[in-house]
Amino acid sequence: METEFADHGPVRVVIVGAGAIGGLLGTRISCQTKHEVIFVARGAHLAAMRAAGGLTLLPSVESSESEPIQATSAEYVASLSEVSSRTDIDFVVLAIKEHQIAPIVDSLVELLVSSPSAAVVTTQNGVPWWFFQRNKALAGNSSLSALQNKPILSVDPGGKVLDAIDPSRIVGCVVYPAASIAEPGKIRHHEGERFPVGELDGNMESARIKSLSGLLVAAGFKSPILPDIRSEMWLKLWGSAAFNPISALTHATLAEIGKDGSPTRKLVERVMDEVEVVGKSVGLGTMRVPREKRINGAVKVGQHKTSMLQDVEAGRDMELDALIGSVIELAEATQTAVPHLY
Repeated sequence: METEFADHGPVRVVIVGAGAIGGLLGTRISCQTKHEVIFVARGAHLAAMRAAGGLTLLPSVESSESEPIQATSAEYVASLSEVSSRTDIDFVVLAIKEHQIAPIVDSLVELLVSSPSAAVVTTQNGVPWWFFQRNKALAGNSSLSALQNKPILSVDPGGKVLDAIDPSRIVGCVVYPAASIAEPGKIRHHEGERFPVGELDGNMESARIKSLSGLLVAAGFKSPILPDIRSEMWLKLWGSAAFNPISALTHATLAEIGKDGSPTRKLVERVMDEVEVVGKSVGLGTMRVPREKRINGAVKVGQHKTSMLQDVEAGRDMELDALIGSVIELAEATQTAVPHLY
């Protein structure tokens, strides 16, 4: 289901993290809609944006039809605390890695208090901290009821983020496009337009989920509203938990890892089998696409480096806990064997 964005006046969006995905989202929203975007960025990337007059989004190197666009009307700040007193924010998009959320959660809570209608949009890879909050799959299931409101400690040590953010303020979003930082101040969009969204409780008719979907559609993306956002997240994780760590170890691209008959493809298949079983153990159903189709879809992206490999090459922290540790944590909680994930 997709909705047109209801024109009820300007929508104000804070993008926390102007990296590959945050930059793609924010620049398109800023340039292709009339709505207000505030980027929270840092370091040389922020300095380059300010010096150039805005963040630039470059088209895929394979594309000959589109031109670069620049978010000249967006606002650029160095920390979330600079906007935490705003009273009119509609969406706060967390376009940072899961381990980066806890350090900014106090400023985030301040903003949510100041802007009582603001929704937090999560885009992180892996299992989100809120996975067991407002989770209807656990209701009435005696074997899973103990998991209700359980923190995912591998991504949220001590349950700090879970305790701080009211789950009724959260909306889930799954990121399928591939993008990268070409250089400070510039993002390159490689491929993909799909950002499915969903309420944690599966409500497809809430005003905010329709507004979020419509905003993304107005920016040129595909943004269906889903009744079970967790299953869609797991579908992405199904492949990411295999491709990302293998790419970090081998420095291979998606196409190289998934090459027919290769040892890495066989390893991907085994890891994916284990991830699917863990998903079923926590109330998710069978994946909606066959395993081979999911692998081949990744291979079709081509010579693209996974986000984890990009982190390795840039010397950044990897998302091991979000993509691997969280799955192992759920496996241990449900006594599910995952020998290839260890």
